[in-house]
Amino acid sequence: MHLNTDTIVDIEFTEWQRRIVLHQGEILVETAKSSELDVARPLIVHTDQGELQPIGTRFIVRHLSNTSHTKLSVLEGIVEVKTRLASASKRVEVGQQLHLSVDKISAVMPIDDYVDAWSKGFFYARNMRLQDFLNELSRYRFGILRCDPAVADLRISGTFQINNTDQILSALPYTLPVSVRYQTAYWVSIHSQIN
Repeated sequence: MHLNTDTIVDIEFTEWQRRIVLHQGEILVETAKSSELDVARPLIVHTDQGELQPIGTRFIVRHLSNTSHTKLSVLEGIVEVKTRLASASKRVEVGQQLHLSVDKISAVMPIDDYVDAWSKGFFYARNMRLQDFLNELSRYRFGILRCDPAVADLRISGTFQINNTDQILSALPYTLPVSVRYQTAYWVSIHSQIN
């Protein structure tokens, strides 16, 4: 299991099952090919919205604390998904993703490009709102990262290495009409260049 930033999990292994409880954040789980162990002690990933049971697979589960859904992306194999309240279930296969809430499962969609990029040290943005981009970037740096509403809807695309977030911020004025203001090293604001 690989953990992204701002991730909280509990692990409960018993004689009957192997259980990962994802409270918040994002995990990439790799399991061995299906075996007798899967039947005797199944692996189950539990979130507030439901349970995910892999069948010899590699998959990503994302649950951010400010959302009411879990996102599943299957990179290899199959994952069986069940909602917490409605007991709806669905099988998700390689190259597919969906969103899960407590009582429903979204339609299956093709997997996002670079969904596992964080596990390789970068993240990918395609026509992403600047506010959403900065929210994602803030997961990889300490402190406060604010965005002026006047520039929040500007769009950005690219591949960004997450090991140097200050370098990413310093490049923003070269691609967007924004200025980057450091109140301190840990309090950064993005504003319109006009201000």
